[in-house]
Amino acid sequence: MARNTGHSSPFFNIFGYTAHLEALTKTEARELIASSPIAFTDEDVEWILTQSCCWPLLLQILCRERLFNLEEGENDDNWREEGLRQYKTIC
Repeated sequence: MARNTGHSSPFFNIFGYTAHLEALTKTEARELIASSPIAFTDEDVEWILTQSCCWPLLLQILCRERLFNLEEGENDDNWREEGLRQYKTIC
């Protein structure tokens, strides 16, 4: 409606653009994972890379769940199950 009347709208900047992302390279995915404020173990990094196939959204979900788990002081693998559950909800 704003466009038709010659007015501007902040929504054009928010909703008017769609970015189609491809899978990251393993190097890019590792750099993203390494930016976590709490370091992940090599085993966790490899599991995240394998499960996500380096797709940005899946990397984000799995890294978020691992970070939440570490912030809570938990040292179990429940974060993996939760990450995969969310992952399957999207796919």
